[in-house]
Amino acid sequence: MTDNLTIEIFKTTVRLHSDAALIVGILEKRIPGAQINFDLADIDCVLRIAHHEIPYYLIEETLQSMGHKIEIIP
Repeated sequence: MTDNLTIEIFKTTVRLHSDAALIVGILEKRIPGAQINFDLADIDCVLRIAHHEIPYYLIEETLQSMGHKIEIIP
């Protein structure tokens, strides 16, 4: 059920599919039940996350620990 989901879109510096797959795997373990995907064809290499609660600090920490930058797209 997707009622009451928050969807956030982030601009990232992730360019490689292998990095994106690794990040998605890590975030899926850290945010159980979240719907997570990258659109690397987009100029902003966007990360989309849908979940009832978005733990921003956890997402930022995960990407930064892998050498990537991330910012919310308003």
